[in-house]
Amino acid sequence: MRKTHVLINADDFGLTTGVNRGILDSHHHVHGWAPIQDVIVRLAEEYETTFRALPTLGAHRELWVTERFTDQFYGDGISRETLDVIQPGASIEVMVHPADMDYMLPSVTSYLDQRLVEKKLLKSYQRPDWWT
Repeated sequence: MRKTHVLINADDFGLTTGVNRGILDSHHHVHGWAPIQDVIVRLAEEYETTFRALPTLGAHRELWVTERFTDQFYGDGISRETLDVIQPGASIEVMVHPADMDYMLPSVTSYLDQRLVEKKLLKSYQRPDWWT
């Protein structure tokens, strides 16, 4: 991936939607892949923005949008217990994929039933007082 390609997409997004880029993010966390990390860091600095925290980008914690990230609430980890073990402290992003069932969802993801379970659990979960 070339920097010019990413910049063109970023500029097109802003011009097309009028939405300011508040965070650099990527599907399946490709922004943390070693071959493009330098580009992502340069883009974050150039656009004065942040990116999703990933261990592979630990050398650039000053550019993380939160201080911590967890992907444990996924697949077999979808449970109250997974949420209960999150400790108070620095800000954290918990990766979730809740969804409503519609006619299109089965055609765009194999992670289907889990999304419905996530949504049900997240809606009923009694979060600790320290969560904001």
